[in-house]
Amino acid sequence: MTAEERDLRRWLPPPPPADSRAASNFPFEVTLTSVDLQTYAVGERIRFELLLRNTSTQAIAFPWSLDAGSFMASMRGARRLVLALNFVDAIIGHQQFASQSVFGSDEVPGSLRTIQPNETLLIRAEGPIELRRGWTGPLEETWRRDVKIKADAILAVPSHFYPLGTTQNEVRIQLRSK
Repeated sequence: MTAEERDLRRWLPPPPPADSRAASNFPFEVTLTSVDLQTYAVGERIRFELLLRNTSTQAIAFPWSLDAGSFMASMRGARRLVLALNFVDAIIGHQQFASQSVFGSDEVPGSLRTIQPNETLLIRAEGPIELRRGWTGPLEETWRRDVKIKADAILAVPSHFYPLGTTQNEVRIQLRSK
């Protein structure tokens, strides 16, 4: 579990009322459209773009602020979106990295944006490439690995708990040691 996942669990709004139920699908189709470079060293920042399309039949109040300090989970209508990149490699294993959070609440003007059914939204995000050391094989001191990355989106809202949204497409990059 990454630090971002642990932080998300601490931040999540209170459990939904007993009469609410889990949504059967993540309400957005997620597409990883681009990254800023093709080769990255561990520790560098990666900039990426995601296209989200509302695939539900309802408008969704979407979090729209990067200012984490203005939000608390106890706020009315608190929402959080976490975006992260991931890959699976034969030696490096499963890695999730470059996460970024977006916040919103009914109590903070301008922090929510309503996304209508079939409306698309382009999100630019960035984060550091930090890898866990749970590798399944040895790597030389200086190494390069070609990996196919996907993006994950986690949306926490007051009355729904959505399953993880993951891109169906992949983008190839090369990772190298520092």
